[in-house]
Amino acid sequence: MSLLFSFKGRTGRAKFWLACLVMYLLVALIVIIVMLSVPPEQLIITDPETGMETINILNPIVLTAYLVLLVVTTWISLAIGTKRFHDRGKSGWWNLIALIPLIGAFWWLIELGCLRGDPGPNAYGPPVVSV
Repeated sequence: MSLLFSFKGRTGRAKFWLACLVMYLLVALIVIIVMLSVPPEQLIITDPETGMETINILNPIVLTAYLVLLVVTTWISLAIGTKRFHDRGKSGWWNLIALIPLIGAFWWLIELGCLRGDPGPNAYGPPVVSV
C-alpha cells in the first residue's frame, strides 16, 4: 500500500509499471461494477434529434464512481511519480511537467518509465534494490 499511497522514498521502474498496472486494473474493475449495477435505461441517454447514445454522467452512481476514480488515480499517479522522481534525484514537484501541453505527459512517461534511477544514495534515500 505504501507503494501506491506514500510520497516518501524511492522506487524503481518495475514497481512504477506495476503500480500503473494496478491502477488501470482498479479503474477497469470499478467501471465493470458500475456498468453491472446501473440499469441500462439509467446509464444510457439517447439524443432524440440525432439518435446518438451517451453515458449519463449525472447518474449518482456513475458520478460518484467517476469522482472516486479521479481522486484515487490522481493520488496514486502523484505518489508513484514522486517516488520515481526521487529515484532520479529530483523533487516530486517535477510531476507538474505532465501539465505542459503536448510534450509534458510524454516527458513524464519517458523520465519515469524508461530512464534509470541514480545508482547510489541521493537526498531521498538509498538506491532501489533490483530483484
